[in-house]
Amino acid sequence: MILNQIKIKGLSDTEVSKSRDQYGNNSIEITENRVLWHILKEVVFELMFILLLAACLIYFFVGQYMEGIIMLVSIFIVAGISLYQAYRSQNAIQALRKLSAPKSNVLRNGITVQIPAEEIVIDDILLLEEGEVIAADGLILSAHDFLINESILTGESFPVNKGAENNTGVYKGTLVTSGSAMVKVNAVGNKTMFGKIGLSLKEITVVKTPLQNQISSFVRIMVWIGAIAFLIVVGYNFYQSHNFIHSLLQGLTLAMSVLPEEIPVAFSTFQALGAFRLLRNNIIVKQPQYVETLGSATVICADKTGTLTQNKMSIEYLYDAVSKTSVHCDGKAALPAMLIEYAMWSSETNPFDPMEKAIHALYEKTTVTDIRQNLNRCMNILWVVSPQ
Repeated sequence: MILNQIKIKGLSDTEVSKSRDQYGNNSIEITENRVLWHILKEVVFELMFILLLAACLIYFFVGQYMEGIIMLVSIFIVAGISLYQAYRSQNAIQALRKLSAPKSNVLRNGITVQIPAEEIVIDDILLLEEGEVIAADGLILSAHDFLINESILTGESFPVNKGAENNTGVYKGTLVTSGSAMVKVNAVGNKTMFGKIGLSLKEITVVKTPLQNQISSFVRIMVWIGAIAFLIVVGYNFYQSHNFIHSLLQGLTLAMSVLPEEIPVAFSTFQALGAFRLLRNNIIVKQPQYVETLGSATVICADKTGTLTQNKMSIEYLYDAVSKTSVHCDGKAALPAMLIEYAMWSSETNPFDPMEKAIHALYEKTTVTDIRQNLNRCMNILWVVSPQ
């Protein structure tokens, strides 16, 4: 890093507190559209839920308490499954956000410290190296062979060359693919480009899945059939017996036999079971109904680096050119210690390249005595003087 070339000490503790009070932290605060209250509201206003509740009230009103209790249990099952799944998913996502919160190197009080990304404030000095995810928007003060992958914002897969003279802006969420840089933060949290994208996602309206629409249409048709049958039976029985309560119960019994009141319960149950099965395989489903949409997918496209992988490298095989043999680094075979040590000394003392970091990690794992702290790397400079 180029700290000695530029006399920058970074923010003091007082300046950090002042900047945090004025501009806030570097956390992206997005209110979830689908909180538990919204889930409960959707369940309550479902047509089948309203019908079940109406039938339950009628049973209690006419003194049929056992039927009313059975109907009430069905209502609680319908609402409980959706609420429980939503609550568990939200807790898992919050825990995942805390777990994946990156740390960043910043310059404060003249020294380099590593802090959580959400504690970064405006005017902080970020020290960026290869392989890091940039934690805030900023302007480059100095750079060395600095390339950034901005595909998360632009969709462009090729890295972008950044420097202090031109193209000086860096953005939160982008990946440093090469080099190092010193950056002064000018936007944090929701004010960053990444945060603005997150805020725009809040405006997305959640639509029902095709299966939900089909079930709603089917239930709506059966409701009309049940309502017509209910009116016919109540009218005919009242005409025959002149007993309104008896006629009402007869019509209600027929109507409830026609209405598919078990469909919402079964639908919610199977979706919850599917979401739970995915959760056991470390896949978080925010809403149970997404299981049906995921089940109908035939192709899933994902960015491999940092999504399906950890954006890290490790050494699997070593090739000894002297003996012309290849050794697997699985701990079963003896590894050539001299080869590992030579490779370590051929890399940077404080590596930022993923390959060199992997070499140092293998050296730490295999060496008995770490001699890196006892030796200093020196550079021999050859001066060539030509006669004038």
